[in-house]
Amino acid sequence: VCNFLKVIELSPYDNLSALLILLNILLRFANDRIMTKENMNKFLNLPSSLVSQSLPQLINLLAHQSNRLQNVVSSILLEFGSKRFQKLFYPLHIGMLSNLQRRAQKSIEIFMKLKEKEKSAADDLMLFVDSLNRAAVSILEEWKYGIEDSHRLHEKNEINASIEIIESLLKRLKEPKCNLDEQLSMTI
Repeated sequence: VCNFLKVIELSPYDNLSALLILLNILLRFANDRIMTKENMNKFLNLPSSLVSQSLPQLINLLAHQSNRLQNVVSSILLEFGSKRFQKLFYPLHIGMLSNLQRRAQKSIEIFMKLKEKEKSAADDLMLFVDSLNRAAVSILEEWKYGIEDSHRLHEKNEINASIEIIESLLKRLKEPKCNLDEQLSMTI
């Protein structure tokens, strides 16, 4: 870890390949012992151009079991996001939707902290993403796939997971977001 950080630090150009290899190593082997103060400081001083190119990998590390690594990555993302919020938003939003609760929670925490400073931009970006989601998948398609998934889970005797899907579909009907949602709600 120290050697990779030294290569990145001394390289006359942005050494993305060294950083990506390092992030992959950290994903697999990092622990709080490896994340010394010296290593943490070197991470915090990564050039923003490298951070920008490695955002998905950094977001991925938010789910790591090493608290020190999580905290360093969170600090890097917060610092980067305070200067380039729109660049960070999409990878961070993907993290917010993660099935890994730790990654999703950390991503949400970072987003909420950045939203305090960039409220208007955050609201606009969330509206944009929400609109794209509704345009890409209608509530009818969501119901079709949800019922199919629920049925498959029920056949595998995963009753609780099947019920959770149906409950989430019903919840969406209680909170309509557009006319199609309201029409389906009245039909059902």
